[in-house]
Amino acid sequence: MTPVRGIPAEEVYEELLENPEFREIVTQQAVASVVSLGVLVYRTDRGLSQTGLAKELGVKQPAVSRLEIGEVNPSIETLRRLSSVLGMEFLISIAPTDRPRLLGKEVGRASFSERIDSRGSHVVVGVVVPAAPRAKAR
Repeated sequence: MTPVRGIPAEEVYEELLENPEFREIVTQQAVASVVSLGVLVYRTDRGLSQTGLAKELGVKQPAVSRLEIGEVNPSIETLRRLSSVLGMEFLISIAPTDRPRLLGKEVGRASFSERIDSRGSHVVVGVVVPAAPRAKAR
């Protein structure tokens, strides 16, 4: 029996981005998807439940679930809370595609980022997730 070889996900994604409607959806959800990964990694790296993280943030568990699912783009107030309470840093840049961008090397520090050109704009979103504290040796 011959093994079936698939197409790498990156190639499929790049091909999908050639479709203007798909590209616009990805652009609109860029912040939600990057924040989703950041919150999930922060929580799991620290062994927290969604309820435990919700207590740290002063919100209810369903709010954490919505952030992790990437269901909606978080508000500026939510990003501020994630930054001040969890120490996350967010980088968001939206610029015309024909001009130099404000964010360059800074995005390289991001734990997760999304970069996309759509409708004449270059959109970059990144999140820096602080490292989890290491367990003390006994």
